[in-house]
Amino acid sequence: MKSIILGSRSPHKLFALTQACKKVGLVNPVIIGVGADSGVNAQPVGYEEMYRGALRRAESARDSDNSC
Repeated sequence: MKSIILGSRSPHKLFALTQACKKVGLVNPVIIGVGADSGVNAQPVGYEEMYRGALRRAESARDSDNSC
């Protein structure tokens, strides 16, 4: 199984992703949390800023490891 890279090292977000994987049938997923800059405010305001920050974190996480 390939790893899932999450653009955050937050224990809460890692736990939430683990639980989500289990709900869809992925047992014992290999999840790797990496620090990724969102490029937006620490507390984004509004959907657009939140979406932009999440997308940048996802792209940064993806680019951090090409084996996934």
